[in-house]
Amino acid sequence: MFTPHAKMPVSDLSYGYGWYIGEMNNHNVVGHGGRIEGFITELWRYTDDKVTIIVISNRDSTGVGNIANLVAQAVFEKQ
Repeated sequence: MFTPHAKMPVSDLSYGYGWYIGEMNNHNVVGHGGRIEGFITELWRYTDDKVTIIVISNRDSTGVGNIANLVAQAVFEKQ
C-alpha cells in the first residue's frame, strides 16, 4: 500500500495503492485526500516523525492541502 507504483505528474510525490508517497517539508510522508460535494479532507502521515496531520472541512472549496502544509511547517519548525 505504501510502495510507490506511479509518479504523480504535478508533484514530486508518487502514488501507491490509495496513498501519495514521498517527501514533504524534508520529511518522509504518506497521505490521502478526499472530496465529495460539500466536504473535503487531507491526511498527511509523517512516518519517521510519528506526526499525523488531518484537515477536514465542510466547505469543499477550502484549501485543505495548503492548511495541512502550513501546520506541518509549524510543527517541524519547532523541532
